[in-house]
Amino acid sequence: MREIKTTQSILHYPGTEVHAIQESNTRTGMLRALCVLMSGYFLILFFMFYDVNQPVLMLAALLCLMAHLLLLFMTFYNKSFLTYILMNVFSVGWFLLFIYMLGWDCGVQHFVFVLLVLACFSIYNHLAVKITYIVFLCGVRIGMYFYTNAFPPMIEITDGVNTAFQIINTVTIFIAVGIVAIITSNYAEDVEKKLLLYNKKLEKAASTDALTMLPNRRGILNYLDQLYEKHESQVHGHKFTIVIGDVDFFKKVNDQFGHECGDVVLKELSKAFSDFMTGLGQVSRWGGEEFLFVFENHGKDETCYQLERLNERLKKLILIYEEHPLHVALTYGVAEYQGGDYHSTIIQADQKLFVGKRSGRNQIVL
Repeated sequence: MREIKTTQSILHYPGTEVHAIQESNTRTGMLRALCVLMSGYFLILFFMFYDVNQPVLMLAALLCLMAHLLLLFMTFYNKSFLTYILMNVFSVGWFLLFIYMLGWDCGVQHFVFVLLVLACFSIYNHLAVKITYIVFLCGVRIGMYFYTNAFPPMIEITDGVNTAFQIINTVTIFIAVGIVAIITSNYAEDVEKKLLLYNKKLEKAASTDALTMLPNRRGILNYLDQLYEKHESQVHGHKFTIVIGDVDFFKKVNDQFGHECGDVVLKELSKAFSDFMTGLGQVSRWGGEEFLFVFENHGKDETCYQLERLNERLKKLILIYEEHPLHVALTYGVAEYQGGDYHSTIIQADQKLFVGKRSGRNQIVL
């Protein structure tokens, strides 16, 4: 069964998710892609050396191929960090082996740059380790150069084979660096998109009332900020009217039936308000049993007409709580925005609401 699961994982390479918490999906994806690439690279070298009858080089290429396949399988057992370490150790080893056998002209020393780029995107939160490893790789490359100047290669290959070797190396190195860059950049883009989406969700949550799902005070003030900007940017202004509505005798509902009933009333009213305000403006829960309405492109008289329509709907709205029918009415304070600071308009609406509450409730005060 374990062999079947491993085979299925390979079919989904390199993006198969790593389930161990300590493993990095990005690093694992890069390692899998590089293992497959290098396995193909050594397979090509094997046949190339076979064609020119170089059994020692064939054996070296075959061993390197098997090693990369082993590293590939390790990534499917949640061993990406260990795989990364072994890949680096093994890579430096086969660089030195091929330089020792074929000399500087074989070009494998340039694979050091693949390890350098991989290290920059695979070692997290350890700047000193990155710098130390980069210095080490630089030292390895310089050391290989001085060694090849001091000692001749163990195996001589023809210019044709050497040219083919150089081309294969160049193509493989470019692909390897491209793999690391593409996977890393895709990961960065995904993270950025997720952060933007998460920030939008946080912003929406911060601007939404948890009970009624209407905009809260912060949400409606943001909306009013936008209307204010429209008003300032237009020659004749962008008119709107603010209404604060308060549910009449809401405390009696809570006292008689409990706060759960009060919550039900607020939710049902919020649905009715939200449906009614579609195309007219915005409604929010201003606080407690108070709701703030913004009628866009409406003056006081037009707003009064709309509120009368809303009251007709509320008269037909019968809320049932535990088989008890509930009828709800509101008192409204209305103030049309006349320019300047819209907060003063909110204060005016609130003052008119207070007048309505003191003078009998269930009325619209202009």
